[in-house]
Amino acid sequence: MDKQLQGKARAKRAGRRQATRPRPNAGGRRLRLEQLEQRALLDAGPLLITEFLARNDSGIYDDWNPPRRQDWIEIYNPTQEAIGLDGWYLTDSASDLRKCRFPAVALGPGEYLLVFASGRASGSTMVFGPGGRLHTNFALATEGEFLALVRPDGATIASSFAPQYPPQVADVSYGWSMDFATQGYFSLPTPGTGNTDEPMTVPRGQVLINEIMFNTARGTPGSVGFEPERTALEFVELYNKESIPLNLQGWQLDRWWFAAEPVKPVSSITSAGGIATVTLPAHGYSSGDSVLITGAAQTEYNGVFAISNVTANTFQYAVPGSPPSPATGAITAQRHVRMLAGITRENLV
Repeated sequence: MDKQLQGKARAKRAGRRQATRPRPNAGGRRLRLEQLEQRALLDAGPLLITEFLARNDSGIYDDWNPPRRQDWIEIYNPTQEAIGLDGWYLTDSASDLRKCRFPAVALGPGEYLLVFASGRASGSTMVFGPGGRLHTNFALATEGEFLALVRPDGATIASSFAPQYPPQVADVSYGWSMDFATQGYFSLPTPGTGNTDEPMTVPRGQVLINEIMFNTARGTPGSVGFEPERTALEFVELYNKESIPLNLQGWQLDRWWFAAEPVKPVSSITSAGGIATVTLPAHGYSSGDSVLITGAAQTEYNGVFAISNVTANTFQYAVPGSPPSPATGAITAQRHVRMLAGITRENLV
């Protein structure tokens, strides 16, 4: 390259460097020009939908006049920078990712934003309520649907429940655990704050131990007329009192002092309002046993399973006539049925 071309090349490179270098102002100070908001939107990392409530019967009210209990969606910023939400979208339709646009709002680092999925917005952009809360143009479906947070390009999904979240129940939220490892239900919703409890695979108290059948031995072993316990006739009946189907795969029935027995068949699905009957021919239920349902991934299903409206882990039962009550005759089997008003008993001779 001759000297003239080399000089032009050096001048061109110097011009490029000069164009990107801050220039001093009249006072001798350097001005720094940065597009902080654009950098946050592009580089700060994804926002997350951490929790939502699709059926708000007795929870928080919105900020409208008059106020009403509305569905809500919680968004979390896990990054170390504020993120501008202007141009982001919330949607409940996989075919319309630009369904509801965020206005010019920002979410600080580690902060949560609560958005009411109230359907109050009439256009394609969220509206502010009188109290400053955001409202969408759609509500959440209790039977389950697609839900996503979409980046400003209208095509990139930052966070979603896809292809759809599972069916929802009243006043029980759904979302992520604190470590974002698992999804599930929260019987104590925490709108605007982190989820401190571990999520449940089904809402607490929606599965009831509805009926128990056990057969006891009659007489003394070796004596005339002795009849051994007929374990093949014994069963535990589970009732799904909610309007959503429940998959029982991985659940267990725990006999207290025996090892937990898996619910059989393990692929059983209890339909909405349906009943699943579980038999345990290997280990028959007998007087004084307790029954405890545990979740697939937990030793104890969040500490509580409701039997009707009673908070309890176990439901104990015993044969009438066994100590300390006096014997009343030969009883070969007994059935206990748990009703909303209490326990009714039917003795089978």
